[in-house]
Amino acid sequence: MTPAECLTAVTLNSAAAIGKAETIGTLEQGKMGDLVIWDAPNLDNLFYRFGDNLASTVLKQGSIVVTNYC
Repeated sequence: MTPAECLTAVTLNSAAAIGKAETIGTLEQGKMGDLVIWDAPNLDNLFYRFGDNLASTVLKQGSIVVTNYC
């Protein structure tokens, strides 16, 4: 799988598998805002540095819960 396919599998496809694709799984207005902001130059970098914690900010329900995690 490509990095983009992996990201889709763990976000939108996972939400669809539990019947919640309308409210979670993608970044869209009106959807629940749980997300991680990574300190990486691109998506591919996340997979080349597997095992490293590249998270810089974590948001839960639209609110920052952790920042500067790295």
